[in-house]
Amino acid sequence: AEEEETATAEPPAAEAPAEEEEKAAAEAEAGEEEVLAEEAKTTKLFAVIEMAENAETIPAALEKSPELKEKQEAYLKDLMDKKLVVSSGSFETQEALTGIWVLKADSLEAALKIRDNSPYWTAGVIPNTIVRQWNAVGDLVSDTTAHQVEAALQELESLKEIRDQQAAKAETYAAQVSKVQDAYVRVMDDFDTYKKRSAKEMEIARIDGKGAALRKLLPLIDSFFIAFDAVQPQTDGERIIDESYKALYDQMIDIFKTEGLEEVGEEGEPFDADKHQAVESILTEEHPHMAVMQVIRAGFRIDGRVIRPAFVTIANNPADEARQIAEAAEARAKAEAEAAAAAEAAAAEAAAAEAGAAAEKEAAESQADGEESK
Repeated sequence: AEEEETATAEPPAAEAPAEEEEKAAAEAEAGEEEVLAEEAKTTKLFAVIEMAENAETIPAALEKSPELKEKQEAYLKDLMDKKLVVSSGSFETQEALTGIWVLKADSLEAALKIRDNSPYWTAGVIPNTIVRQWNAVGDLVSDTTAHQVEAALQELESLKEIRDQQAAKAETYAAQVSKVQDAYVRVMDDFDTYKKRSAKEMEIARIDGKGAALRKLLPLIDSFFIAFDAVQPQTDGERIIDESYKALYDQMIDIFKTEGLEEVGEEGEPFDADKHQAVESILTEEHPHMAVMQVIRAGFRIDGRVIRPAFVTIANNPADEARQIAEAAEARAKAEAEAAAAAEAAAAEAAAAEAGAAAEKEAAESQADGEESK
């Protein structure tokens, strides 16, 4: 009976440890999940970029130590098995950039410790590395956020498409704006030309209007001149009358001058077809050739425009004419010589500049070839 009681009592005693083990396992699993969750909250991604001195650094080091590459690959594989390294890539054929790998760590110091244990780093093959936190899509904490990464990448691609579309629209708008600006500039140029032309036409019309009005008064001035030449005062009374007429004439001329009227044509000045009209040529040796000898009728101009040329007699001096022709020929020859010398100097300067540019270009090409060969 005691044995049976013992036998029947043994199974419950055996079941207790099993339940405790299951409970302990559940608690351990829950604790591990909590640790993973806590680790996931603090884990971040870091990019480690390995920079060699040049493209020959890695091949030269591997030729001396062939096992170095195997150690590096084994080290990375161990990190990937521990899920500390997310991805890695080798770029040994490119200049300077030799490798890049993305690892998980809770801080920059932890990432640097993983970097410091790299065989390439400890062997001095990679003297330079860049370790930066990966912030492209935020903090990636665990495998459960992979879909978030995928969504972020898809959104990035969508944003790139939108950016390209907006860039194309911007180029179209820029072209349209450029056309509008060109049209605006042309319109403003045309308007400015129109304003200048209108102002010039208005000035010409103003001068022509004043000229037409004053031209009608010129015979009055001629009458005064005729009277002055014809009247020779003999008595005091005649002199007073003559002086009164001259004072009246001077007052009239002053009024005309305020309107821009001025007299042209003086004795002794060179003949100018723009303001003189020759009515007679007199052979002489006392006056320079083509000089005004006498003003028969005064000429006038308004604001620089001649409204009536002066009637004059001019001198005809053959000897002085020959002298003037010789001087003109000499001056023309001198001017041509100076122009030829200036052209020759400009050509020499241009040739020197071209030779200098060619030498600089040749030196630059030689330097570029040397750098390329090096």
